[in-house]
Amino acid sequence: MKKLRHFIGFTIVATAIAAGIAYVLQYKNFHKELSHDLEDFENQDDEDVESNEDRNYIPVTPVKKESETEVQDKEEDTE
Repeated sequence: MKKLRHFIGFTIVATAIAAGIAYVLQYKNFHKELSHDLEDFENQDDEDVESNEDRNYIPVTPVKKESETEVQDKEEDTE
């Protein structure tokens, strides 16, 4: 029984250490990729920005809808 406890304890400790190492390695890899992507983003030319100047945009203006009471009031005024 004592050997089983030692084995389970060793397994738990070994698993925790392996998980910690995997987490650290994954974090370092993610940080390296993020840093690389940030450098690429900062080094982009302004050509992309200039190409957006030729875009045609459709103006969005809200259309006011008349409520039913306003329509009824207008009809009563015209009579």
